[in-house]
Amino acid sequence: MSRGIRGVGRSVAAVVAAAVVIAVSGCTNHLDAGTDGADEFAAHFRSVDGVQRVRGGGTNDLPFSGSAMVRVVLDDGLSDDDLTALVDDMGEYMATHSNGSLSWSGTATVDGWTLPLVAKRTPNHRVLGALEQVRHDDRFAGGEIDRSSGVAIHAAGPTDLVAAWDAARTVARTAGLSADRAVSYADPETDPDADGAASATPEATARWVLSSSDADARDFPEIARPEARARQTPRPTAEPDAGPADADELRTRVARVMADPDVDGAVVTPTTVSVRATTAAAQRDVRDRVAPKVPDGVALLVSGGDVHRTGAGDYSQTDRIADAVARTGTSVSRVEATPTGVGFVVSDLAAAETVARAVRATGDVKGVERIVIASDVDGLDAFRQPRAGFAVVAAPGAIERAVAVSTALSSSAPTLVEFPTGRAVDTELWLSAQSTADFPALARALRPLGLDGARTQIRIDDDGSVLNCTIGDTLEVSRAGEDDQDRRNRAALQDAWRAAG
Repeated sequence: MSRGIRGVGRSVAAVVAAAVVIAVSGCTNHLDAGTDGADEFAAHFRSVDGVQRVRGGGTNDLPFSGSAMVRVVLDDGLSDDDLTALVDDMGEYMATHSNGSLSWSGTATVDGWTLPLVAKRTPNHRVLGALEQVRHDDRFAGGEIDRSSGVAIHAAGPTDLVAAWDAARTVARTAGLSADRAVSYADPETDPDADGAASATPEATARWVLSSSDADARDFPEIARPEARARQTPRPTAEPDAGPADADELRTRVARVMADPDVDGAVVTPTTVSVRATTAAAQRDVRDRVAPKVPDGVALLVSGGDVHRTGAGDYSQTDRIADAVARTGTSVSRVEATPTGVGFVVSDLAAAETVARAVRATGDVKGVERIVIASDVDGLDAFRQPRAGFAVVAAPGAIERAVAVSTALSSSAPTLVEFPTGRAVDTELWLSAQSTADFPALARALRPLGLDGARTQIRIDDDGSVLNCTIGDTLEVSRAGEDDQDRRNRAALQDAWRAAG
């Protein structure tokens, strides 16, 4: 009986071993197929003439299977024939090292142009044929051809923006890609990365942009990313791959905007125009001149100087607030406005007090829910303690008191003082203390402010711990931490609070 069982066991083991051999023979030879495959690709092509750099990466989905991704930077000035030969070699390498278990993707960059690499000769050649139409044209400084996101061409200067957009649409069709998103851009603020490839999406920071897609709308998040927030009105739509009439209208629109002497940047999409005026003082005149040139149904925003607007809507009330602050003459390094709120970056709390008084003096500002005053740009978006300095958030009628609270607590910086607004219903304080030795002074400053019910977080720098509490006659401190240090910190804060009463 036992001999028979052992015999069956040996037979089963042999079958399993054979199955494993068969399974593995159909896969890559590497357990970490994706990353190892990309590393071998990089090692193979780094020494090839015409190749400057190769970076490999990937994912290892299962043992012996995965996805490899490579980024290749080629020598500038390659002839079209040499470029084609290199792409053919790389595509062939991908195809012969797939084995049904390893998928490939990649990009090659040459002369500032980034194009997709796949393991098939025909799609690679279609892209190369399209690239030949633009790579040697001095009006274009480079660009990106992407199978999922479309074609973007870097114009050598603003005067070449329209020509670059027309070329992007042609490249997309020649390469067999959709022209739903054809983009041209000039004067980008981002430089190529260390690999020589464009960093992220340079059109996102370029001064001039012309796009056939609202996905590139700048300063209109509700249009560019309609899923990011609910809209009260339907999202404007445009026909994919704009026809001749739509294309002519976009060309005309951007030309009219560029002709204004006080405009030094613009982003134009089918349903939006975001204009950058040369100065804050020029904004209204620019808007008065540009607005009649924009078709009905197209959203227009004009920013300039230290004032930046975001979001479609009525800015009349937030402009009243910004104008009132400007009249004080206090130094404000940046103003960020939406139809329902304004943020100011100032140098110190004295300047914050001046801004707050001007806001209060503006009186009734219907529809404005939120004022933010901060010591740096990051503080304008603060929803918790800033890294440094201060941030104060409140409704227009309460901003002066909120700044007074921040001033009283200045020794506990970095601080965030947030009073109820359209977004927040509670008062929240985010404070710092170097150690528990600071608790008595903090309690003496905080207790007289009349902030009963305010939720407060105090970060203790010495040990990195955090105390969460609710202000009242008796300080309620959360018991989130229960080790000895937490208990000592909690007791020290409650003792200091009682002593300050």
